[in-house]
Formats: sequence, C-alpha cells, structure tokens
Amino acid sequence: MPSREAKVYLEAKLKKKQQENKEKTCFDCGREGHAHKGSYLCPEYNAKKRKSGKDEYETKQAKEKGKKRRLEAKNASPSNTVICKHCGLSGHSTKASFACQQYITTKAELLRTNYSDKYELYARKLPLVTYVTRLAICESQAQKQYKIHDKLY
Repeated sequence: MPSREAKVYLEAKLKKKQQENKEKTCFDCGREGHAHKGSYLCPEYNAKKRKSGKDEYETKQAKEKGKKRRLEAKNASPSNTVICKHCGLSGHSTKASFACQQYITTKAELLRTNYSDKYELYARKLPLVTYVTRLAICESQAQKQYKIHDKLY
C-alpha cells in the first residue's frame, strides 16, 4: 500500500494531467479535451485502426499465407548460389564457415585445442600511458640484452 505522501503526489499528478488534457485542442476535429484523433474522445477516432490484443480471422489467414509464400520462395531458390570471395567455392560466403578452405579458427577453438579446459580468460584495463611506458622500457631492456649478447660472442 502506498504511503500517504505518494498517494497525495499521484493524485496531484493526475489532476495536473487532467487539467492539461482539458486545455488541449484536437488537431483533427478542433474540439477541446484531446490532442489528436488517436484519442477515444475524438469523433474521428477509428477503433478498428487501434491494435487490439488478438488478430481477426481474416488477418490471421493472410499472415499464414504470406508466411507460406515466403517459405516456398526461400526453399525454391538454390541456397548454394553464394560464392565465397576468399576461396572462390560455392556454398558459403565467409572464412568463418567450416566449408571454407581458408577457415580461420576462433580464439575459443584455438584455446580449447591447445590447452583443453585448463585455461581462464581475463582482461586487464591499463591506461595508454602505462602501456606505452612499459613497452618503451621493454624495448630498451631488449636492446641492452642484444648488446651484451653481441659482446659475449
């Protein structure tokens, strides 16, 4: 049950809305009390145009016929007319399809084949500055190691 303050607020809101509706004039018929012919208060209101919960029998039949036509058209056209632009074979359109000769494995498949189920994925968010400075440090350390390696041999 709503509190007293909520009840007072809702009643005030309802009164305000009713007052606004009384002041509105219809764009279609020119009368006061509603804004357009979509309101049931308008004499030009068409109840048949309003979407009801259930379709009429004729509408259902038309929808079913349309569905059947679409399915027949889909089944009638050969599905293997699609040609892959990567390998040139018909029957698929992308490298993601198993049928493609240049099939690219997904990251999940690659991890599954290499590590079975003994891995856990996680992401770490780093600011760009941190990443760039770490990259620069790693490059400088690698250059130092190369210099040491060259001096030894």
